[in-house]
Amino acid sequence: MSFWKVAAAQYEPRKTSLTEQVAHHLEFVRAAARQQCQLLVFPSLSLLGC
Repeated sequence: MSFWKVAAAQYEPRKTSLTEQVAHHLEFVRAAARQQCQLLVFPSLSLLGC
């Protein structure tokens, strides 16, 4: 049986530009990578600031 390390990004939505939203997401991606996470999920509309 194999195991995956998974994480969910949870944060207060921000009404900012798409560029800033992507940068914010990349912070989560980098943090998850440092923790050797294999699957990271975000809220469905998080890139839109919803």
